[in-house]
Amino acid sequence: MKSISIVAVLFLVFGNSSEAQNAPAARPSLVGAWRVLHFCNVDSAGVETNPYGESPVGIFVYTPTGQLSLHAMRSPPPPPFAAGDDAPTDAERRVMLDSYFGYFGTYTITSDTTVIHHVSGGTIPSYIGTEQPRHYRIRAGGPNAPDTLSIGGNPLSLRCRQLIRIGSR
Repeated sequence: MKSISIVAVLFLVFGNSSEAQNAPAARPSLVGAWRVLHFCNVDSAGVETNPYGESPVGIFVYTPTGQLSLHAMRSPPPPPFAAGDDAPTDAERRVMLDSYFGYFGTYTITSDTTVIHHVSGGTIPSYIGTEQPRHYRIRAGGPNAPDTLSIGGNPLSLRCRQLIRIGSR
């Protein structure tokens, strides 16, 4: 069976809690909202695929109180269902499922480079009720540049999720 690693790069969407904002500026916080820039899978042979295309859209949100919500999808999105939202065909459902990824739950930061996602629900049934460890790296932005987040599996190089912070730090 082929193993697949997933990586994301995100940009933060809204600022950190006031507590995090008053902390020393030495290390940016994971807390906030991050916009997806790149989302790929790397298989065991090192082959990269982009399941949501070259320009995916999405958001990863880490709240100050420990909740998380992750979403990514293909851009442009799939077409509307022909018979309306209440009556998709099996083929339309398949296209929709292949175009979107998401899960929610809580998180625990266990080190400066590791966060555990405690998954409550989402589009990947095997994740529900599990702990998903993710390695991450935040690069601080400058005065006119947002922070960037790389997050994924171990080693981090096998995951290509890249995001940017949206809003202030």
